[in-house]
Amino acid sequence: MTIVFSDDFTVASDTPLESYNTSSAGYTSIFNGNNLIINSATGRVFAEADSLDIIYRLTAGLGNLTGDYSAAITTSYGQAGAGGYITVRNQSNGSCYDLDLGSNTGQFRLWKSVAGTFTQIATFTGPSIANATEFELKLKVTGTNPVVLEGFVNGVSVGTFSDSAADRLQTGSPGFGIFRTAGNNAAYVTSFSVDDLFTTFQGSAFQYWNGSVWAVGRLKKWNGSAWEAAQVQRWNGSAWVNVP
Repeated sequence: MTIVFSDDFTVASDTPLESYNTSSAGYTSIFNGNNLIINSATGRVFAEADSLDIIYRLTAGLGNLTGDYSAAITTSYGQAGAGGYITVRNQSNGSCYDLDLGSNTGQFRLWKSVAGTFTQIATFTGPSIANATEFELKLKVTGTNPVVLEGFVNGVSVGTFSDSAADRLQTGSPGFGIFRTAGNNAAYVTSFSVDDLFTTFQGSAFQYWNGSVWAVGRLKKWNGSAWEAAQVQRWNGSAWVNVP
């Protein structure tokens, strides 16, 4: 697995998220936009309006990453459900899956939005989170039929759900959102990252057991008429490069 995108929201002055663009980052609202601000002093993304679910999806850099991946945020639980949530398979019409913390007793909620209409589809039980305490929230998505979603809190799996419904979300980019209540600035996001779930190889050669000894093999692919050598690649932090 390879972290192919990460963001710690470093800015020189307070900046609306939709105006924040770097060579690898760019965010577009899919639900209740124009309400997330990056604080330059803390690097925290927070909501400037109360009682709104606000979701942005990544649209630059890895905005076309629509298959199997996981996305994670470092966030803080405010109170009364306020906090950050991680989203996957985000689509421009407001559709997405999202995972949030419903209460600080460890009830994590999995939602599906179809064109902006949210339905809770699962509840996962995880660790209790104290108010104003930062924690990592991650959501992994794989497959198309069913779509399999797995939630993680501080690196530990808290549950899995399979969506086989006709309105399941088969494509879409990663993102995140924030819900804020009554001026509660304890709800914020400080980092966002994406893992493409690919396995990192040491090289294009590998070993296999031939029945008596370990033998050297090489990855091959079918080009339509014959088998040819396949090139293994790795992510170097900014681009895919060939592994010798």
